[in-house]
Amino acid sequence: MRPRRDTRRGPGKGSHGPGKAPHGAASQGAGKASQGAGKASQGAGKASHGPGKASHGAGKASHGPGKASHGPGKASQGAGKASHGPGKAPHGVASHGAGKASHGPGKASQALAHGPPRSGTPEGAHTSPRVPIPRGTPREGTWLWTSREDATEDLVEELRLALGAEGRVRVIEPGLVESRGAPTFDDGTIDVTFARQGVLVRESVGPDEGERLLAAFVAHVRASSGFVLHVWAPDTDAGNRRMPLCAALEARLAEQLAAIDPTLAARRVSGETRVIGDATLISIVSLASGGHVLGAQPLREAVSPFPGGRARMRVDSDRPSRAARKVEEALAWLGVSPGAGEVCVDLGAAPGGWSWALLERRARVIAVDPAELRPDVARHRGMRHEKKSAFGYEPDEPVDWLFCDMAWRPLEAAQLLAKWGRRRWTRLVVANLKLPMKQKAKIVEELRAIVHGGGFSRVRTRQLYHDRDEITLTAIR
Repeated sequence: MRPRRDTRRGPGKGSHGPGKAPHGAASQGAGKASQGAGKASQGAGKASHGPGKASHGAGKASHGPGKASHGPGKASQGAGKASHGPGKAPHGVASHGAGKASHGPGKASQALAHGPPRSGTPEGAHTSPRVPIPRGTPREGTWLWTSREDATEDLVEELRLALGAEGRVRVIEPGLVESRGAPTFDDGTIDVTFARQGVLVRESVGPDEGERLLAAFVAHVRASSGFVLHVWAPDTDAGNRRMPLCAALEARLAEQLAAIDPTLAARRVSGETRVIGDATLISIVSLASGGHVLGAQPLREAVSPFPGGRARMRVDSDRPSRAARKVEEALAWLGVSPGAGEVCVDLGAAPGGWSWALLERRARVIAVDPAELRPDVARHRGMRHEKKSAFGYEPDEPVDWLFCDMAWRPLEAAQLLAKWGRRRWTRLVVANLKLPMKQKAKIVEELRAIVHGGGFSRVRTRQLYHDRDEITLTAIR
């Protein structure tokens, strides 16, 4: 199941960790069970997501290595009168679903569907070593990055962690961040999670410097063997109001280039694919000041081939869920998709949005979810439905792909992915991991280190256009 899980932490006094509550009392299922005023809620306090002290909840429970676990506790997710029912929840029945003690009208037990067996902590949840992703030497130059409006500070935190004080990271406006240098992996490719697009700045022009902007544009076209032109503003309320002006400027520059030299205009190519040889991506970014920034870099090295990273995936209206857009964008970003006959496991599959996208590629799909799939997905001849917990499922033999999109605690989900790596159950991973409300950049570093510790050699993360308070992670053995 893929209902969106509210990752905010309430004001309760407890934690996810050990205590006196019954085993497995954090189910999101339907019923009257109390998620409320126990002593182990997810409220404000000292519970840490990993080896550090960053707190996402109350109490001293740790999501990472340490003394605390997600095992038996006195746990409920509310507090006082704001709780979902007073008292101690019975064994395994605290509910997020429908009923008097629910978070809303949900019909399915998400934690039970996707979570660990009731015997306690998920197998291997605290056994994978954390192996940091090696960083490369930052690329030189001034860079302009764009993100979701509400991810601006997450991007700032990420860049400062990667570049240090030398990066001189600063916010230009909501959704736009500047830095000296660009973070890289050890293979030299750009390493950013919260940036949808990155622009290597070549020219900055003021509101009344149209001729200077045109001259810079023409100069970069002349230096290229082929070019892609993107004119955009950040994906914010203010930026979106400037998008009509961006479209008009792009059309005007194309007309002026054709008037100057038709052979130069003929070098323009479509940019929504990276297989364009040595094409140059020329980006012109509209600023709130009325000025513009012009950037140029090889298209194959761009963070995204889409203008401003806005990869709007079009899917048929009959898809089982809107989540299909996320997996379509993830595969486009990865640059490879499952082929005909390849075996894919889809953890947390219901109602079948991701599975449907894989079946359309003629892959064989094993959907793992206690909940029901949409009937037409379940009946597909390439589908096998295993009504089991994602944490308890083991494949009969290694598979080609592992897909995972569960509303579950991110560190536990990452440990599950790492287990698949350690046991060599899959070659490739595409997963969507939900994030906490604070310190997202630090949590992302830990998630990557956990999955890398499972033996995957290439782990990448990105907050894609169709992601919200979540990231997409890919890994290859």
